[in-house]
Amino acid sequence: RLRPGGWLVDELINFYFNLLARKFTDCHYFNSFFLTKLLGDDAREYNYVGVRRWTRKVDLFAKRRCFVPVNVGNLHWTLVAVDFRARTVRYLDSMGAPGLAYLNAVKRYLLDEHLDKKKAPDPDSWTILPSNEDVPHQTNGFDCGVFATFAAHYLSFDKEPSFTQADTPHLRRRMLLSILNSALV
Repeated sequence: RLRPGGWLVDELINFYFNLLARKFTDCHYFNSFFLTKLLGDDAREYNYVGVRRWTRKVDLFAKRRCFVPVNVGNLHWTLVAVDFRARTVRYLDSMGAPGLAYLNAVKRYLLDEHLDKKKAPDPDSWTILPSNEDVPHQTNGFDCGVFATFAAHYLSFDKEPSFTQADTPHLRRRMLLSILNSALV
């Protein structure tokens, strides 16, 4: 799955996100099942109660960032990145879709989460940032998981994702070595 041309499965993305979580304790990395549980298989049925306990031991609002991998129709990986300092909810799609439904769902989740965990409405507003030309774009049909995973990687370091399609073989090797070593390389 990490060879060139392989489509990343959820277990690889989740494992890499766990490695990121070990290094960046001020960030939260949801696993690839979070959004499916929040929105249902068809991404149309919002259900906060279904994910309410996912953060029972985490104060999400004390984090710097959080990341939500999105598996669009079991065909394409994208990423929602929340920046708690800037109060932004950003969609990163290597194919360029704006992701408004996912952005609005995560924004609604944040409002519900604040009300549930803090027992008060969220006093500040959130800015929605759809995917745009600044997001690295893939030129094939199989590197979306690499793009989504390394977008989270770069943003965890407070760097804008700046890789290109030509970098994906290197990024795949880096991901493989990180997984084999159980540590980021």
